[in-house]
Amino acid sequence: MGFDGNVTKSFNLTWAFQVDGNFTYLMRLHFCEYELSEINERVFDIFINNGAIKNADVIAWSSQKGVPFYKDFAIYVPDGAGDEMLWLALWPDNLLHPLYLDAILNGLEIFKISDANSNLAGPNPTISAMM
Repeated sequence: MGFDGNVTKSFNLTWAFQVDGNFTYLMRLHFCEYELSEINERVFDIFINNGAIKNADVIAWSSQKGVPFYKDFAIYVPDGAGDEMLWLALWPDNLLHPLYLDAILNGLEIFKISDANSNLAGPNPTISAMM
């Protein structure tokens, strides 16, 4: 996002992924702080389908600069109208007054977990009008 808090305090990083409903997904977020080295220099909030993880601080989690690690989150996606999206957003946390209003994510993996019937099948996609 950048280190200029006047710019980044009004922005976030957001991704939306289309997924099949009625399944649980494992979202693995990879982090490695390679620029900063102190706790409370970069603190941010993580939102996954509107659930929040507040005060994410990579240095506090890993204990030092340059240590890679990941956090896993399991998210159930219902099968209602408009529910087929999996959202991830990172927001700078300005409540704790970190040194930089910024967020970081080094990698992301999304795994679809089979249902109670060991099924991974989703509905057939709609055929394009161009076909």
